[in-house]
Amino acid sequence: MNRKIPVYLNVYDISPANGVLNFFGFGLHHTGVEILGREYAYGGGETDMPGVFECDPRQAPNCAFKEQILLGEVAMTPTQIQDAIVSLAAHFPANKYHLLEKNCNHFSDALSLRLLGKSLPPHVNRAAQVGASINRSLPERFRVDKYVSVQPPTADSAAAAPAPERPESAFPGAGQRLGQ
Repeated sequence: MNRKIPVYLNVYDISPANGVLNFFGFGLHHTGVEILGREYAYGGGETDMPGVFECDPRQAPNCAFKEQILLGEVAMTPTQIQDAIVSLAAHFPANKYHLLEKNCNHFSDALSLRLLGKSLPPHVNRAAQVGASINRSLPERFRVDKYVSVQPPTADSAAAAPAPERPESAFPGAGQRLGQ
């Protein structure tokens, strides 16, 4: 019989606004699943290779650790657990990361479902769920509809990046200026 192995959700704050948002049951969070002394999470990138990465527990890059939640215990061998992670990682390529529709919390939820048969606590990804609902109701030209990098720019990448294009007006037509 396999021994029971604890599975934890490590939750990180990624915005100072969480001090206020948490009061309302929201928050902007990064998550990773900790199992067998390693943490597994998902992030974006330019490649179609899996965006799932491994790090030391409670040490995800560019985040402030907030809390650890025991999700449950799994009765699998380490090899079965690793196989489940690798199999799931194939469905989370780096270039398909989407801030609202396919983010780190979606990966953590999928891994929890795969290992334990249960979802994450709802508050963890509530902001993205609300954002996705609003996003789907926007006119297509205003939607967040592609990969969004979640890594902060470095000084080199900011200097090399072209100036952002000015978005087209939200209001069609020639329009009139007030006072003219």
